[in-house]
Amino acid sequence: MVNVTDKDRVGIAALEERMDRHPKRRRSAFQIDLEKYYVVLCKTQTPSVSQKIRVLVFNMGVHCIAVYRFGQFAQRLQARHRIIGRMARVIYLAMNHGIGFIHKVGVREESEIGPGFHICHVGNIYLGPHKIGKNCTVTHNVTIGVGLVGGAGRRATIGDNVWIGTGSVVVGDITIGDGVTISAGSIVTRNVSAGCLVAGNPARVIARDYDNSGLLEYKMNGASAAQSDPQGSTVGSEPQDARAFVAGSTADGREPQGTP
Repeated sequence: MVNVTDKDRVGIAALEERMDRHPKRRRSAFQIDLEKYYVVLCKTQTPSVSQKIRVLVFNMGVHCIAVYRFGQFAQRLQARHRIIGRMARVIYLAMNHGIGFIHKVGVREESEIGPGFHICHVGNIYLGPHKIGKNCTVTHNVTIGVGLVGGAGRRATIGDNVWIGTGSVVVGDITIGDGVTISAGSIVTRNVSAGCLVAGNPARVIARDYDNSGLLEYKMNGASAAQSDPQGSTVGSEPQDARAFVAGSTADGREPQGTP
């Protein structure tokens, strides 16, 4: 039997007090972005060094998000240190021009994008000065906001856990609720309630309480969305043919069986 002396108790109490005074460091938005990429691409939130290098060096979506996050850092830095902040902004503007030229991705610095952002495939993506929530995913050929006359000041607000499919357009002073799934090729010009699956031009609701966790493949707690429950079924997933239809993989345009 181990005896705990008064001295030991004082030492333990002092340690607990220091831990309370110095809580776990808050992670940056880009760290959460990377964790989502690791879960989606490597199927783990603790990848090996070689897996991390492959994601950081070769994944073009990570490059685009890193430049955007650096631009936000440069803005904060300029507010504190004018000269150093301006130098950082010059570097950011050069890199932002580079990703637009090389990767064909344009992200306005006025955009507000929450942590856990994922660009599934780069190419012909424009993200205007709108608000995008946490744990959202966009694919290629997506436009959020357009630079047409009369469009200035019209700001879209996109909630958390939203998945936006290939070739979709979101435009106007509208609100997209949490957990919305925008199917490939949709033109969204009106408000969409939380949890809806929308499709078409103009987009219309084709399912409510639609579970898009199988498409996002990530939860903000860092776990994969495709986990098994005690009964052996897959939590947060939908039939493969339904997912293919939402993502735009059905070539003949027919709605596959099993689609909500």
